[in-house]
Amino acid sequence: MRRGGSALVLPSDSEMEYNIMLLALAEARFLCAMAWRYMEQDFRMRSTYGSVEGSTLDDWPISYQDLEPYYEKAEWEIGVSGDDSNNIFRAPRKRPLPMPPLPPNREYTILKPQPSA
Repeated sequence: MRRGGSALVLPSDSEMEYNIMLLALAEARFLCAMAWRYMEQDFRMRSTYGSVEGSTLDDWPISYQDLEPYYEKAEWEIGVSGDDSNNIFRAPRKRPLPMPPLPPNREYTILKPQPSA
C-alpha cells in the first residue's frame, strides 16, 4: 500500500502474504533468486556412487559439458550477478558471471565472518 510516495507494509499472519506484498512494493525492479548449476558428478550418480539395490539411480544420458552452453546463455540472458572465483565447489564455466556481485546487504554486514584474533 502506498501513502504519499511511501510504502506501507501492513502486518499479516501469513509469511506468503508478506513476501507477495514486498514483491509488489518492489515493483518488479529486482528479482531475488539463485541460479544454481548442477555439478559434473550430478550427471553420473550411478557411476559415482554405484548401484543401489531397489532404486532407479542411473546416470543421465547427457553430461554437464552438454548443458554448460545453455547454463551460460541463461545466466547472461537474465543477468546473474556474483563472483564465484573463490568457490571451490563451483561448477566449471567458460566465462565468468555477467554481472558484478551486489553490495553486501544489512544481514551480511551483521552476520559476516569476523577475522580471527
